[in-house]
Amino acid sequence: MQDGNSPVPPVVKEDSPDEQTVNTSELEAIKQLQESFTEVASIADPLHREYKLALLQQEARHYNLSPESYRCLFEVYCQQVTLTKPNFLVNI
Repeated sequence: MQDGNSPVPPVVKEDSPDEQTVNTSELEAIKQLQESFTEVASIADPLHREYKLALLQQEARHYNLSPESYRCLFEVYCQQVTLTKPNFLVNI
């Protein structure tokens, strides 16, 4: 029986092996997306950049993403890069 003054130990939840695998695969997918986004964002010519992005949107199926979701993630990536490296995305 606990009195009102005894601290309650925190509950530590350990990931099951399945959850660890999902987390690892998600992290790998995010890493691959970031690499693709970096490649696209570094293209100075807007037409070439959009063409490359369109091609990569077709590959979004590999990540079970719709093309719209892929573009949204790219926009989020661009916002983050703009905040951390303001001159990186000069032509976007």
